[in-house]
Amino acid sequence: MTLPRLAARLAVRSIGIVAAAWLCLGTPADAATFEIEPERTRVRFAVGHSDYTKPVKGRFERIHGRIEYDAEAPETLRIDVEIDADSIETRNRFRDEHLRAAFFETEEFPSIAFQLTRVLVEEEAIEGTLTMKGRSHPVRLHVSNVRDFVDPSGVRVLRCKANGTLNRRAFGVEEDPEGTAGLARILAEIQAGLDGFIDDEVAISISLSAREVHGEVSKDAPGPASNPKMAGAGLGTPHAIE
Repeated sequence: MTLPRLAARLAVRSIGIVAAAWLCLGTPADAATFEIEPERTRVRFAVGHSDYTKPVKGRFERIHGRIEYDAEAPETLRIDVEIDADSIETRNRFRDEHLRAAFFETEEFPSIAFQLTRVLVEEEAIEGTLTMKGRSHPVRLHVSNVRDFVDPSGVRVLRCKANGTLNRRAFGVEEDPEGTAGLARILAEIQAGLDGFIDDEVAISISLSAREVHGEVSKDAPGPASNPKMAGAGLGTPHAIE
């Protein structure tokens, strides 16, 4: 057998092996239900403060939720996310405790919820209802870096990023003057670094990762939003709350 013929045969065999391996791993199916991976999902925020040259940054560390996605019919997308408000973290223990007690009032309002309502194709954004401290308002998030793939273990994974802004006062995220009073309140604010002025506008940045689930979804995952619509997402600039 000549060398060129041998090389051609090896090449064909290699292609066959790669194709077989790909089929075994599988490729993304059309419709699927995904459960958010809390350990790989990040919900971050940044807000300006009069006492600092840079925004104060933080995140929520416990996120649960479910996504129903069909690549062939994106208008049927459903997203329902729940965030544990008590999991707020800004790398300042005094500030975190003060935020939980006086700003978010987590004992009375333990969770923050988001439900998708529609997708704006041309704006490359999604809209949904955000509920926080018992108040619900529409928010718009720019979506980018959408990835739908099968990981090495053979599980379909959906990942994306989203960002936008919201007005914290619209959701009542401000100090309750009756929550702490007098000297105790002043000391708490000084220790927490909250004795200056905090901007009303808060920037949001989300890195989401979800894995396909089969059969019954975890009881910790909330149900899907009702009658949402989606048409696409892509690169662009952040959109503010309307």
